[in-house]
Amino acid sequence: PTTRSFFQSTNKNNMETQNKPTNFNQIKKEAMRPLEMLGGERPLTDLLFNTDGNLLFSSCKDKLITVWLTETGERMGTYGGHTGAVWSISVDHKSTRLLSGAADSTIRLWEVETGKELFKWELHNPVRVVEMALGDKQFLSIT
Repeated sequence: PTTRSFFQSTNKNNMETQNKPTNFNQIKKEAMRPLEMLGGERPLTDLLFNTDGNLLFSSCKDKLITVWLTETGERMGTYGGHTGAVWSISVDHKSTRLLSGAADSTIRLWEVETGKELFKWELHNPVRVVEMALGDKQFLSIT
């Protein structure tokens, strides 16, 4: 399996913004620690934190989307259904819906909590980018 790493603060006070923009250059290196997440057999294509930062979504060429708990690096589940590499993912503001675009020329809408596929759009070309609009009522895609 492929190892994925990202860094998380070991001191929660270093990452709290208290209504101020965070200057990541001021965060001490020793306050960050890597989390290793094992999973996936093929290269990553997209990584995405949810708005709260407690979930990390990853997609890769193995046709799966994985959701990780950022506190521990634990794999919470996968979203399966695409028949080609998943190129792009986007999650709504409340982390209830996940959008994915793939090489199988489909865009899929998922329920985050259950992994249930809610809707599938079939297009004529592979989908390279999907992005939900602020307000979660629209999305765009690039093929």
